Amino acid sequence: MKKESYIKFHEDISGKNTNFLIGSGTSSPFIKTLSLGENKPSLEDLLTDTNLDTNAKYMLFYFYYHNWIVKMFMHDEKTEDYKQVFENYKNFIRNGLNILRTEGYQLPKRMNIFTTNYDTFFESVFDNVVLENPLNYFNDGSRGFIDKYINIENYHLNVAHSGVQDNYKKEIPSFNLIKLHGSVSWKDTSQGIKIEYNKENILAKYEELKIYIEKIEDIIDTNSTKEEMIESINNLATDVGEKLLLDFHSDYNDLAIINPTKYKFSQTVFEQHYYQMLRLLSYELERKNTILIVVGFSFADEHIKEIVGRSLSNPFLKVYIVCYDLWQRHKIEELFAGFIDNKIEILPKIETIFVSIFDIEDMSLTFTNSNHEEITEYEYDSNGCSRVYKLPLWKEYNIYLSYKDDDDDSEKIAEGINAFEISSHGIIDDSRDKYFFETSYPKGDIYYLNSLMGSQPPMFDGEENE
Repeated sequence: MKKESYIKFHEDISGKNTNFLIGSGTSSPFIKTLSLGENKPSLEDLLTDTNLDTNAKYMLFYFYYHNWIVKMFMHDEKTEDYKQVFENYKNFIRNGLNILRTEGYQLPKRMNIFTTNYDTFFESVFDNVVLENPLNYFNDGSRGFIDKYINIENYHLNVAHSGVQDNYKKEIPSFNLIKLHGSVSWKDTSQGIKIEYNKENILAKYEELKIYIEKIEDIIDTNSTKEEMIESINNLATDVGEKLLLDFHSDYNDLAIINPTKYKFSQTVFEQHYYQMLRLLSYELERKNTILIVVGFSFADEHIKEIVGRSLSNPFLKVYIVCYDLWQRHKIEELFAGFIDNKIEILPKIETIFVSIFDIEDMSLTFTNSNHEEITEYEYDSNGCSRVYKLPLWKEYNIYLSYKDDDDDSEKIAEGINAFEISSHGIIDDSRDKYFFETSYPKGDIYYLNSLMGSQPPMFDGEENE
């Protein structure tokens, strides 16, 4: 990352209504995303399939609870993955507070965090940071002492410090935390949404179901298509007692969360509050001088995607989307075609990608673009026995293959493909084995965002940080 990028980012968000949209990618690797593997359907895809039987769906919810939800209770706080993610969140909050402290008095010293994560990383970090400096205000939308209840009206607050003798009034930096999909710390009651930490892990009550975890994992590993997985899980569910699954699902429904399905409204017990939180996101994105920074979010939620898409008509809105890899970058470019570079800036800013492929003797590869520019040079990676090509981030690529014994006759492997699509192509050697290209670029997520938001610019050597 260049120093100019760091300075420009700070200038862009200074004095603005700054909002963050945080997704599950920021809590990785402690809490993994819903991906079930490359070229496989996601857990959400399985749960929303209309061919999935009811008992099979309850089994998948058990699988989800066992492999995802339990970790969100934060009972296992000594692992390296937990410490790594906690520090990422902590640096993010510290950096945000440092930016707010330098703001003038034109706008409230406040940032909004909209997150779809159920976990309590933010709450844990808030507790930790406020011990370092009490003159910060972290607002999760709740009021109360012993019994704390969430209300959307609690977010519209400015908090000031007036000194011991009330001889001045200074607004202190604050963060609003809006959990769009609920939280493992929430409970829906007749009085409203109540915050309850240290919730009971219900897995011990359903020890009989544990034997099916490995069987579901085996189904996911051995089947490649969604249809095959659905059929196998439906068959597996016939072996499980229906009452056991019903009892588990009843306990599971006590969680005030929006399930990972596309039919979110019909699945949630706090529908009214969900609507209110979505409206708050919409209102914030319609305001003047507004910044939205998206991290670790795939836009799988149709309602949030629609709100963000509609807000792009606001001439005073600028959106930054931090993409983790080329696949996410490709999907964002498809999703918001026409707004990239105008309203939306994709981060990290990159100029080159790296393409590697298994080294085959006498093979000659040429990468070209529509302007007839060519790249043939490569570095040899002895560990991977592969060639690595450093390519400009062209809009489209053509790939040609030839052999030293036949220089006059080159084969066009690919034509007019983008950077992500390179990995779908490959070459076949003399033994008929096929080797695919692998593409990579500097990965971005909360690490990259922290480098942009950091209170001090990182060290620079004048070169692009690859």
